[in-house]
Amino acid sequence: MYYEHYTEVNLFDICDDVFHEKEIYRNDVWSKECMNRILQLGSGISGGKERIYSFFTQYDFSLADRAKFLKNEYGIGGRSYDFKNQNQDHGFIDHDLKGLTVCVSSKDSSSLFKDAESKTFSWTDISLRIEKLIATGNYFTDEEMECYNSMNKDEILPDWLLKRYDIIFN
Repeated sequence: MYYEHYTEVNLFDICDDVFHEKEIYRNDVWSKECMNRILQLGSGISGGKERIYSFFTQYDFSLADRAKFLKNEYGIGGRSYDFKNQNQDHGFIDHDLKGLTVCVSSKDSSSLFKDAESKTFSWTDISLRIEKLIATGNYFTDEEMECYNSMNKDEILPDWLLKRYDIIFN
């Protein structure tokens, strides 16, 4: 009788890198790092993140034009969001004509809306934050940037954008 050799594989013995999870962040959900992670999600509309990147890197549009573009790109809507901080806060991100609103409530709250704290960021503020993420190479993940570059081979960050953040390399 012939017996095949089988190898036992433990599906639960995997490292966190498989899921691309970052470490747990500090408690402050209003920190620059937390806001950056929210903005790095993009507009939530298919191809939105790529359209935002293209718009912000093609021409030196005015701040008002960029804010208007973002208001239209994001539209009216929202989504739930887990902050991945030490308190395990959860909440939602809402966007409308006024701007982007981040609402957070602690994991111990019985309702998402009970004892919730929220802040609204204007489209002008969001525009400045996204522009800086793009200029410093932090808007796209490495995988997203590779994919974007493969479709837009000749595109590079313009000098005017890099100069604005003192990132020019000589």
